[in-house]
Amino acid sequence: MARIGPLSVCISLRIVACDAIVCMDIRNSGAEADRLVSATSTIAERVEIRTSSEPLPKGIEIAPRGRVDLTAKTQHLRLIGLKKSLTAYDTLPVTLIFQRAGRIKIDVLVEETSEGGS
Repeated sequence: MARIGPLSVCISLRIVACDAIVCMDIRNSGAEADRLVSATSTIAERVEIRTSSEPLPKGIEIAPRGRVDLTAKTQHLRLIGLKKSLTAYDTLPVTLIFQRAGRIKIDVLVEETSEGGS
């Protein structure tokens, strides 16, 4: 788990076709709400904050002293148009952009997944 000021994140990644889904647990230990408004990565054409069926253009709010779980089946980050192939144990740079906390650079580790993923 990475601590980011009042925020902390646990991360995993799942490859789907030529995209990747980044799942994480974001915790806000601060007294004020924050919002994940966007994200970027140099290894993808673009990064969307989305549910399994649609983008979330307003991002994701993290309540004061709250927690948000980003999972493949709910809301998550999707790296669209990967510029290189990824294998287990690769790391890739992702920048999370929060309304209050600003730009936070993280390295995402590609985890091994069982057949079919989770």
